Amino acid sequence: MDDMKKGVYLQVLRHLQEDSPLKHEGLCFLLQASLEAGVPLGTLEVFQEFYELNDWKRWVKDGYSIDYSSSSNTAKDFYWWEKGWKDPRIRILNCILNLHES
Repeated sequence: MDDMKKGVYLQVLRHLQEDSPLKHEGLCFLLQASLEAGVPLGTLEVFQEFYELNDWKRWVKDGYSIDYSSSSNTAKDFYWWEKGWKDPRIRILNCILNLHES
């Protein structure tokens, strides 16, 4: 993982660890907002290791999930975790950063 990408993941991780409301619910939006304006690629290409972890489910604190793999609204209203639930968002960023340590 290059330094630019690692810096973006760390910036988003720090935002999630703050005791303040999320700027966006979707990590993809947080990652995209943290990219410098001069980066020509979209988030899918830049953050491939993040998107590869998508299981097309929305997980909720009660322990169940909603399957979006066959839904026609997958792109419109799809978030991986329940609104405001920071813990799994923090865990996935830590996982990505640890797996791609150089």
